[in-house]
Amino acid sequence: MGIFKGQVPSWPPTPNIGGIYKIPVPKSPMGPAMRRLWRRRRKSGGAYSYFSTLTSATVEDAAPTKIVMTSTLANTTFVKEDFTIAGFTINDLTMSGGNLICTLTVTVAVTALDTVVVALSPRVTQAVTNNVL
Repeated sequence: MGIFKGQVPSWPPTPNIGGIYKIPVPKSPMGPAMRRLWRRRRKSGGAYSYFSTLTSATVEDAAPTKIVMTSTLANTTFVKEDFTIAGFTINDLTMSGGNLICTLTVTVAVTALDTVVVALSPRVTQAVTNNVL
């Protein structure tokens, strides 16, 4: 049963001007930065849909500072701050091929012994195939 204009609720909130009772609604615990990030990801399909459409994520011997991710879903809203790689610093993000190929450039070259995992948000990660010799 809802509260209608002029109806007294079963518990006592304070009446507003004109006798209309308003139930206080708690504000979202999300801060303004998280709201912007959430809106941007919601519009683009988000991190979940991008990583679920990845066809490959590799680092090659010819270019050990470049991590190349190929997807079937184009995304134009990513910035380099959206990605993290444990043990590496991301210098640059390049989108190409109609925004289907995402290239992350790191400061230190990946070696053959490195295990590389790219994170797009705290809960979404993707293992990278290391082809460095």
